[in-house]
Amino acid sequence: MGQSRSGMSELRSERRARILAATLQLIGREGAASLSTRKIAGEAGVQLSAVHHWFGSKDELILAALEEATTRMVAALPPPVDTAPELLVAMDETCASLGALVDGEARVPLVRCELLLYLRRHPVYAQGARTQHLRYLAALADRYGGTADGDEHAQACYAFAELVASMVDGMVLHRASLDAGDAGGQPAGRALRAVTGLPRNGGLS
Repeated sequence: MGQSRSGMSELRSERRARILAATLQLIGREGAASLSTRKIAGEAGVQLSAVHHWFGSKDELILAALEEATTRMVAALPPPVDTAPELLVAMDETCASLGALVDGEARVPLVRCELLLYLRRHPVYAQGARTQHLRYLAALADRYGGTADGDEHAQACYAFAELVASMVDGMVLHRASLDAGDAGGQPAGRALRAVTGLPRNGGLS
């Protein structure tokens, strides 16, 4: 008896996820410029035709990888609250959460930075890269109660989101430039919170 329709759907979904995971792993090890669909297929353990079936071209797959990395960054954020957040507390929580991601899975934010730069150089995919970056900023700003096109307070909260995103990206790139023996120092979450001047309890000093 053949597989059920739901079983086939799960298999296809698993295969697509495996290709995306392999793409992120390869980019983390070798960079985006050296990628090929053949390498990705080998890393994922699938036929080359499966890569083209699910994603078309290499650059379309890279854009999908950026979307996946962005989704993981957003998932690392604390959940939004129903009431208006206290800005200092919200910043403390997001710095702690993103810092934990940098310490535990630095490849995700690092790959995201690389893919943003790579895709922005390709006119066909530059808008898709911008869309993913704005999605991340909007998710971060949502934790602070801000939007890019709101009132003055909302815009200020959005600016805080841009600041935190820039700090996280800068920390990831800085750590990637260090040799393994030089990567000491305090955990990323603590460092991020220190830079923003937030005490550990998230309140005013």
